[in-house]
Amino acid sequence: MWLCKCTCGTKKYIRAERLTASTKSCGCLKASKAGNQTHPLYKIWENMRQKCYNYSNMHFPEVGGAGIKICERWELFKNFAEDIGPRPEGHIFRRIDDTKWFGPDNFIWVPRKRLNPKDRTNPPLTYLGKTQTIEEWAEETGLSRRNIYQRIYVYGHSVEKALTAPTKLYRRVK
Repeated sequence: MWLCKCTCGTKKYIRAERLTASTKSCGCLKASKAGNQTHPLYKIWENMRQKCYNYSNMHFPEVGGAGIKICERWELFKNFAEDIGPRPEGHIFRRIDDTKWFGPDNFIWVPRKRLNPKDRTNPPLTYLGKTQTIEEWAEETGLSRRNIYQRIYVYGHSVEKALTAPTKLYRRVK
């Protein structure tokens, strides 16, 4: 057994064979990673990384494949969360300039309602001669934005059916 001091300052006895095999910390790295995954901004950070580095991600060709990367500072989740601050209610994380890297000087919180109608997550829909974004239709109909989007783009419903069909309620059987 060896008395070791972790980079976080914790002192701990470690068996000799574990020193060369797998011990990287006193356990603080694992706890830190687990804590990050429950952080409200972690999913945004992970999605950003997937778009830049995962060849299998559907957005990779237009992001990572186009040479767009993440600044060195944001490679650490802690720095990312510190720089962007808490997510304002009803807002979405976006880059100011889609041709530039992800970094503290190229991001903005955009109110979902004011997303560019050409944005694939909030496209305009026309029904009864009125054109609005999915977010605006959700507000008007009382349906969730996700429900409308899935009805049209996942299930292939017409705009009329997506906006007028009632939401099915499922009851739990006791």
